[in-house]
Amino acid sequence: MKLTYECVAVFILSWLLAAVSGEIDNEGESGQVVDGPSPVRVTVYFEALCPDSRRLFRKQLGPTYRQLRDIMQLEYVPFGKAVATPRLSNGRITIDFECQHGPRECLGNRIMSCAENLLSVTDQHSLFMCIMTASYPVAAAEQCSKDLNIDWSTIQRCTKSRLGAVLLYMNGRKTATLRPHLYYVPTITINGKYSRATLPRSTSALKRQICEAYRADHPNC
Repeated sequence: MKLTYECVAVFILSWLLAAVSGEIDNEGESGQVVDGPSPVRVTVYFEALCPDSRRLFRKQLGPTYRQLRDIMQLEYVPFGKAVATPRLSNGRITIDFECQHGPRECLGNRIMSCAENLLSVTDQHSLFMCIMTASYPVAAAEQCSKDLNIDWSTIQRCTKSRLGAVLLYMNGRKTATLRPHLYYVPTITINGKYSRATLPRSTSALKRQICEAYRADHPNC
């Protein structure tokens, strides 16, 4: 469902209050693998200009999604190790971002946060694959959208708006609630869980890990 700026602003204020009181938890990421052919929840925490994130898209996410898309419940969280500083002044929210690889990465993360809000998961994946495997990811976003018949003007308007900042901030809050805390980018959770021991497998043998989490037979497993 498409979110409005006013709607998302309510979420921001709620998260800010929770952050101050230390009440943010990871309840939404605590899912268990269910017996039977339930899809495997795969959540990808990444950054637009991170070399390891780009490698993950090229070598793991692309091939794995082609073979296992029907058993994957995929979610992207573009933010990584960025820092967000929200400010409330005269009833208006402004948010400053600092990204690990500079302002261009913040722009790329913001573009993909808007696309995540506007597009189906299938279109998100196609667009993000095109962006993240391009020689110049952020610069490629517009052409990737056009090549995929995705409305770039809508994404661009969101990116330049306050809504774009809020959506990116929301991805920052999702990242902040990871347990254990994010220490490496990219990070992948499988059914809401990851650990320092399992992370290397997620980033180098994602297909195998999804197949192991899927409690049913699949022809590509």
